[in-house]
Amino acid sequence: MGPLDRDESRLALAIVAGLLVVALIIGIWGLTKIGSGVDLGLGSDSAPTTLVTTDPHASPSTTPSATSATTTSPSAALEDLGILSARAFDPEGDDKENDAAVGRVYDGDTSTVWTSEGYESPNLGGIKDGVGVILDLGSNAKPRQIEVTQPTASHYTVYLSDERSRDGAKKVGTSSKSGTTTLAVPAGVSGQYLIVWFTKVAQADDGRYRAALAEVAVQGEG
Repeated sequence: MGPLDRDESRLALAIVAGLLVVALIIGIWGLTKIGSGVDLGLGSDSAPTTLVTTDPHASPSTTPSATSATTTSPSAALEDLGILSARAFDPEGDDKENDAAVGRVYDGDTSTVWTSEGYESPNLGGIKDGVGVILDLGSNAKPRQIEVTQPTASHYTVYLSDERSRDGAKKVGTSSKSGTTTLAVPAGVSGQYLIVWFTKVAQADDGRYRAALAEVAVQGEG
């Protein structure tokens, strides 16, 4: 084959130039796609990265701890409140009423009983309005529930007071049932001293009428 003439040379150069332009365009397009990560599958790699960043376990781990804090709130639970001391309460008499046995009302044993002196009738012989026991719960006590156990069916009223007196005392509740009676302390009622006040008393085995108190227990916020 002889050398190309001028026209053939120009045609060959045009073809080569065209191919180079096409190759350049393809190369630029390829680089653009590599940067976007479409053709190389980078989009599929970015998805796991997103899942790891937004950990789906983060929210569930927070919810149980909040629930636990709510269910174990200290304000929801009551505890036994200790009774510091007790004494017979006879403000209309000689202020003595079988004092030696009054410790039995908070010894934790319902088989031990404090009894008042004997009277001629259920209304304490008509010589006084009532008789009872007063217990010291401590100045910081917050009673919420009171359990009273008596072996007989005498009638009593429970009060809370800031003083060793029924004057100004707030009523908690009443009962005439034998056995254990649970009284809820009304909202807004509180006091350091708990008074169990008998106004009608049952007949004892000796024929006399006596108040009889086996146990007093108090629950509340310590």
